[in-house]
Amino acid sequence: MGPKKLSDEKIKGTRIRSKEADGLELIVDEFRQGSNSRVWWTVFSVICILAIVTRFYKVTEPDHVVWDETHFGKFGSWYINRTFFFDVHPPLGKCCTAMGASLVPFSFMTLWEMTHSLPAATFGAALILADGGFLTLTQYILLDPPLLFFIMASVATAARFNSYRDKPFSLGWWGWLLLTGVSLSGSVSVKFVGLFVVLYVGCHTIAQLWHIYGNLNNPMSLVLKHFVARALCLILLPIVLYLNWFNLLPQSLVLKHFVARALCLILLPIVLYLVYFYIHLSVLNKTGNGDGFYSSAFQSQLEGNPLHNASMPLELAYGAEITLKSQRNGGGYLHSHLHLYPEDKAYAHQQQITTYSHKDINNRWIVKKADSEPLDWDDEKEVPEIVRHGDLIRLEHVPTGRNLHSHALPAPVTTRHYQVTGYGENGQGDLNDVWRVEIMNGKTGDSVKTLVSVLKLVHSQVHCALHSSTKQLPKWAYEQMEVTCNPNLREADNTWNIEDNVYPKLPNSSFEIYAPSFLSKFLEAHTVMFQGNAGLKPKEGEVTSQPWQWPINYRMLIGAFGYMTGYDGAFDFIKPGDKYENVSYVGMRVVSSCLIFCALPFSLGWWGWLLLTGVSLSGSVSVKFVGLFVVLYVGCHTIAQLWHIYGNLNNPMSLVLKHFVARALCLILLPIVLYLVYFYIHLSVLNKT
Repeated sequence: MGPKKLSDEKIKGTRIRSKEADGLELIVDEFRQGSNSRVWWTVFSVICILAIVTRFYKVTEPDHVVWDETHFGKFGSWYINRTFFFDVHPPLGKCCTAMGASLVPFSFMTLWEMTHSLPAATFGAALILADGGFLTLTQYILLDPPLLFFIMASVATAARFNSYRDKPFSLGWWGWLLLTGVSLSGSVSVKFVGLFVVLYVGCHTIAQLWHIYGNLNNPMSLVLKHFVARALCLILLPIVLYLNWFNLLPQSLVLKHFVARALCLILLPIVLYLVYFYIHLSVLNKTGNGDGFYSSAFQSQLEGNPLHNASMPLELAYGAEITLKSQRNGGGYLHSHLHLYPEDKAYAHQQQITTYSHKDINNRWIVKKADSEPLDWDDEKEVPEIVRHGDLIRLEHVPTGRNLHSHALPAPVTTRHYQVTGYGENGQGDLNDVWRVEIMNGKTGDSVKTLVSVLKLVHSQVHCALHSSTKQLPKWAYEQMEVTCNPNLREADNTWNIEDNVYPKLPNSSFEIYAPSFLSKFLEAHTVMFQGNAGLKPKEGEVTSQPWQWPINYRMLIGAFGYMTGYDGAFDFIKPGDKYENVSYVGMRVVSSCLIFCALPFSLGWWGWLLLTGVSLSGSVSVKFVGLFVVLYVGCHTIAQLWHIYGNLNNPMSLVLKHFVARALCLILLPIVLYLVYFYIHLSVLNKT
């Protein structure tokens, strides 16, 4: 890192100074050239100091929780207490703090490596330094600062690695390649949106390998060999080639480059990602309010959870009080409550049946024979009778006394399935309350076991299976998950297991032998996260966009164009009564100006574009004074242009003066005149009291 000695070609155009040259001009020239190590490190140090000062200035204000600090502040305390929790994002971001200030030096380093221009690197870092959005984000406890840190670190280290392209396999080459892999793993480990920077580095890596492949000075083995190497890089080839590294032939230079990148940019990030999750799951080993999103086996590893070191009857008996948990990844507990389905969704007064991810008294059911009442716990003469594969049972909801019931009517959301309801009074119902117990891979006579047995409950009349749907019910069911009866008996989401089993007449057993492995917990955690992300729905009136719209900023472009042209439909995504201040006017005007400029024919020429810029500037300020920020931006850009014109030794001073006068007329005088004209029209039109 730092400046390199400039070649004679780069120095050739440098202005020759006399011995009496002013010291300030000397510093400016050294700054422009970027060849002086002292100047480079001075600028970089100032950038770092300003980044720290601006990020920590009044960091204690406001003295209350802001925005998503509600969530991430609690996550920090839960890590300290080792309390397990559910979140839709990977764990690394919750383990990191105070990374926002590093965004500024990273931007400086990236631009320096890409341009080797000290003014360009300084200007880019200054934009990040003074950006209000970045400044605000980095002062709060959010996931965005760590995410941006690792994203910018990935880009910066990849750019630095590229500077070693002429020194392959050197110590520096390996070091920056490894750091790029570490940064990529961090990006994905904070938020899955970090995959975009993985895509960027991946495309950059493919381009590098393509250039190496296209260099005829690099002898190659067969093209097929190279193709197979790429195809197998994630499975067998990286390991085999790494173990046999010193046996590779000198002709396999491209293969070496490919394997080095596969190891550092694919295998290393994957390993680190696993390490982050291992630490996360090892630290959070105590029960929390998110346990119910995970399987019974997963919960049994959390201290304080009822299933941790649980002691329950191993077998299920008639009369037992149980909870049923869906075997679908991220599935909830079979649940009911006093609220009824709307009249257009079920017979009158039939109770809602859902799945619910939190532990609740409304998750509890009593197992009864299909043709008799359950055994009395207090009657010592009663002998426990075990539930077995193929038995017909009823399930009575403990708090409400309604039976689990189904009939040949469409479910409220998944209409190709049948509806499941709560029916009857005090356990009394009809034949549609009867279900047949089937143990997966079981046979007649096999007993139903707690936690271990994977069950299907098949309706005796309709011949459908109790199903945990991935669909969410509307607000009338408190947006809980739908339960249906599925005519397709083979679907995986038809399976359940018994989690709690309360029956005093049977001896209790320990379930520690069924503890899941780290890999199974890792995969389950990801399934739950993905389902949690998929279940996030925008609130009514909230501005939303599709993934294809993100790279082109489609939503804001349409709004900006409509704002400039007067098209009312451009703001259909804003609810009536909302203040338009919710949308950035400054950003709209900048983007819409760019759109208009791009649409105009280039035959207008240099003067046309300059005049249109002046007209747009006057319009920005004439609508709201906040438009002065756009004036400031264009002003800085103009100063930079004039500075480059002045610095070109082939440009006579008269040409520099012409450029200055032209810009002064179009970007200063013209906007002022137009501003006065707008006010003149305003005051002339509004001539009545």
